[in-house]
Amino acid sequence: MNESPIEQVPSSPGPTNERSWVIAVAVVFALTTVGAAVGGFFIYRKAENSPMASLIGSGAEMMLDAHDQPGAKALRKVGCRQALVLNVDKLTDLLVKLDRPSNRSPEELPDLLAVCRYEPDKAAESQADLSCDALAKKLLERTTPGPGRTFALVVRPLNDDYEPGPPDCAFVYDAEGQRADDYDPAWLPLPDPKEIDLAQVQ
Repeated sequence: MNESPIEQVPSSPGPTNERSWVIAVAVVFALTTVGAAVGGFFIYRKAENSPMASLIGSGAEMMLDAHDQPGAKALRKVGCRQALVLNVDKLTDLLVKLDRPSNRSPEELPDLLAVCRYEPDKAAESQADLSCDALAKKLLERTTPGPGRTFALVVRPLNDDYEPGPPDCAFVYDAEGQRADDYDPAWLPLPDPKEIDLAQVQ
């Protein structure tokens, strides 16, 4: 969310800050891959016709779409502080453009990737069931993968600095919500926006 080495995350940021986190993830995809400095990003952003600007724009559009998916909204409603439901085809295309292709073949990857990050204290207070199996059911109430299609779900706690910890669980599910396999988040790694000042990314 609104996080930087200087600025602390508010305890209850609003929707704008939530969307800033999503945009930042897309930005970090590019920054961490090409080794650009944060200041360089803002130079690129002004060069609207540059390949980098186009790439960041595509990534931000993909992430905002993932943030606004009905399934992501359903996950946030039950207690996920941050939630995305990503189209894996779009994500792998972006990783290829960044010269970071997945180490798995398309046939081995799920069709959708859902990400839930939650605050342990608030989850304990609300007694929310944030297990993968419970969240998979909630996701399917608002998301229809389609016959024969699969989705992965990764649930991580957030620490006091809003950095994600090791996954509580990570599984691949079929279209009916039954576990089909384990999922390794390293197949499609999502960088975290720790390198940039999100207050500037609005």
